[in-house]
Amino acid sequence: MGRAVSALVALEAGILALPGQYLMFPIVPGGDAVQVIGRLLIVQLLVALVIGAAAAGQSWPAAYSAWLGAFSCWLPNVLFAWRLWAQKRRQHTVLQSGVLLAAPAPSSGVHFFLGELIKLAATVLLLFASVRLFPAMVWWAFFAGIVVVLKSYLLLLVWR
Repeated sequence: MGRAVSALVALEAGILALPGQYLMFPIVPGGDAVQVIGRLLIVQLLVALVIGAAAAGQSWPAAYSAWLGAFSCWLPNVLFAWRLWAQKRRQHTVLQSGVLLAAPAPSSGVHFFLGELIKLAATVLLLFASVRLFPAMVWWAFFAGIVVVLKSYLLLLVWR
C-alpha cells in the first residue's frame, strides 16, 4: 500500500523519474519506468484528442481551445520525458570493440529539477501564447483541456 501511495504522490506532483534515480521509490510498483512514461504520454495524448472532439460538439473554436489547452500541457511533458530518456542513455557506457565511445554523464537531482524548470517554463509560455494568438478562445474548453491532461495520470494507475 505504501508503494502505491508513493507512486500516486509522484504522479500527482508531475514527477516522471526513473526508479532508483532522483527519487527513492518507483513510479508504479513493478513497472518499467520507460514504459510507464510512454503510457502516460499516450494516455495524455488520447484524452487531449477526446476532450477536443467532445468540445467540437459545441463549436470548432471550442475544440481548438480544448486542444490548445491540452497540448500546452502535453508538449512540455514530451520534452521532459525526452530529456530524461536522453539523460538515461548518456549514463550508459557504450563499448564497441573494447573502445570507450561515450563516458557516462553524471546523474544528479540538478538535471531532474532543471528539466522540471524547463517543463514549467514551456507550459507557461505555451499557455500564454495560446491565449494571445487565438482570440476566439472558449474558456471552459481551454481549462477543460488543461485539467483533463494534467489529471490523466489517474487513468495510468488503472491501465497497468
